[in-house]
Amino acid sequence: MSKRNYVCQRKNRPIIAVDCLEEFEDRRFPYASNISGIHVHLNNDDQVEKKDIFRILIAALLETVRFYYSKMLLQNYQHSGWIPSNATILSRPPEFHDINQFINDKEQIPLNKEFCYPEPPIYDDELDFLNNIGIKSYTPLNNNLSTNLKSMKIGISISDPTAYELMQIGQSFSHLIQLSQDIARYLIAKEATLVYGGDLRKGGFY
Repeated sequence: MSKRNYVCQRKNRPIIAVDCLEEFEDRRFPYASNISGIHVHLNNDDQVEKKDIFRILIAALLETVRFYYSKMLLQNYQHSGWIPSNATILSRPPEFHDINQFINDKEQIPLNKEFCYPEPPIYDDELDFLNNIGIKSYTPLNNNLSTNLKSMKIGISISDPTAYELMQIGQSFSHLIQLSQDIARYLIAKEATLVYGGDLRKGGFY
């Protein structure tokens, strides 16, 4: 498993980790710290149940879509000047493999000392490690080139379409809630002041 993960990362492919552990393992493979994982159970014949096979397939398909979509999105941001042109685009948060590859692999471009990866940001301890070895790491949200909104007061207004109207565009009410939360998260990260006018009742926007 460890060797396969390493090869997949070198080939820049989407990866998920699947395990059927009952108790514990003594250590995780260090080159697989920032990949998605799924746990399955074995039946009495030591076989994976059909429902878990479907879970694995669904997770693999979703990760494949997320992986390539993230890459295309960040490349478009870079072409638009929202991400520095010298940043290395990653489809998952940076880890030891990415640093090692760009430092030592002669077939790769030289280390740019900047990684841009999809939201959300990595943990502070990971960020401190990268900073200590002179590598900048950021998402589009905390990129220094993006606009600071500290002096602005911003209100979010979301309409209330019917279930039929949402269904026509392949959406649901939960998508509106997620949209409002995502917009608020980005604005707050840029230090904007949000003017709230939502609905605090159960099922409202909050």
